[in-house]
Amino acid sequence: MFFLKIQTKQVLFLTTFLPLFVYLLVPNYSNAATYDELAKIEKTCESSPHQCLLLLDDALASSTVKSRQWYRLKLIQLDALFTLQHFDKLSLEIETLLSYNTLPINFSIYVYIYYAKLSYGNKDIKPTRDYLDKAVSLLTQINDKYQDPIRLIEISNLQIAMKEYEKAKITLLQLDQKFKKRYHPIFKRELYANLGHVAYFQDDKPLHIKYRKDSLKWAKAAKNKQQIGVAYNNVALAYKKAGEYKNAEESYIRAINLAEGEKDVINGSISKLKLIEVIFLQGNVDKALMIFNKVPSNVEGINESAEYNKLYKNLILTLDQ
Repeated sequence: MFFLKIQTKQVLFLTTFLPLFVYLLVPNYSNAATYDELAKIEKTCESSPHQCLLLLDDALASSTVKSRQWYRLKLIQLDALFTLQHFDKLSLEIETLLSYNTLPINFSIYVYIYYAKLSYGNKDIKPTRDYLDKAVSLLTQINDKYQDPIRLIEISNLQIAMKEYEKAKITLLQLDQKFKKRYHPIFKRELYANLGHVAYFQDDKPLHIKYRKDSLKWAKAAKNKQQIGVAYNNVALAYKKAGEYKNAEESYIRAINLAEGEKDVINGSISKLKLIEVIFLQGNVDKALMIFNKVPSNVEGINESAEYNKLYKNLILTLDQ
């Protein structure tokens, strides 16, 4: 779960990490939602971001603004919006949160990270760097006092965003060795997803495929179908980069089916365009054209994705050759 979504974003921001972090917030069940209701929401959000958002509106409305429960739910909401690439809505939420005079330190870290991600997607480099630096500084301070391997993954992800690939790789490989025998599906999914990011940027094709498949294995163990779809998309990307287009095609089909089942419109639509691309690269031009002609020029909600628009325009030029 971390940095993702326009062609660079598709690799760098593809991981999400907030489901890991909600457990670091001190629970407070003094608001309208009961312990059982909150547990139900968190369980739903672990497995389906679409269903998660449907539950969160009422839960947030019944929570006292800026209470611990409200921050807990708000953090889950930000993650679900990011995961489903609802960037316009996410941007409004982040702008509102940044207008607050004070935020809890743990919470502010992720507000900074999301602001940096949104800035990166808009190619606004200075705030991206400034807010990533703020987030790294706070994460490092907290981790010096309360060491947590998940938090180290978060730091590594930020290092990847800042193109410090070797630093990130060293940290991640140390975590891989230290916790090799630990059964923690979400942690392992994120660990290998980020190692996959590093391998992608360092153009290590065999390791890229290996780490993407490792992340997929743990995504299946975590039982979040939307994240399994994301993991299949990353496996497909690794196969495509290695020139294994048939394997990429099979993985994109799986990614699309899971995205459609989870109402993950943007990820599913983007995967469909990438599927057309790998079919074309196999020389199946007629098949690629047939599928492309059934794809809309825009999809409901897709205006939030610059990547979809870019891929669609590129395919028009490619298939017209």
